[in-house]
Parts: sequence; structure tokens; C-alpha cells
Amino acid sequence: RYMWFQYPTEVKPPDDLQDLGVRFLQPFVNLLSKSTYWWMNTFITSAHKRPINLKTIGKLPISMRALTNYQRLRKAFDTQM
Repeated sequence: RYMWFQYPTEVKPPDDLQDLGVRFLQPFVNLLSKSTYWWMNTFITSAHKRPINLKTIGKLPISMRALTNYQRLRKAFDTQM
């Protein structure tokens, strides 16, 4: 994980980041990038130059998709009942 540690471990990126179609990186960036949305600069620059289409937007990570959020909400709701 950190090469200066005595016993560094290799950390694999999440499966979502290995999918080349994912461009929404909010869950994977550091705190500074989350607060300033710095990871959006390339998207904003490209949107300024040409119209946005679905290929430009890309896919959502699995953790941010509607089905995943529905399942999480349903599980939380069921535990309350």
C-alpha cells in the first residue's frame, strides 16, 4: 500500500475503476478532490468544447447505480420494521 511501510501491501483498485467506461469518480477520489470537484475538470473542459453525449458522460460506478441504492434503502427499511 505505502512503499515506505515496513511491510507494504499491494492494493488493487476497485472493480469499478478497472472498467474504462466509468467516468464518475466521486467515490474514489481523496477529500480535497471531493470538496473541490477537481476530478471533474476534464469533463467540464470537454463539455465546453463540444456537446455532451452519453459516451462523454460514461457509466456510473456500481455503488452509485439506482438498483444498488434501492437495495441498500430496502435493507435499511426492512431492518427498521
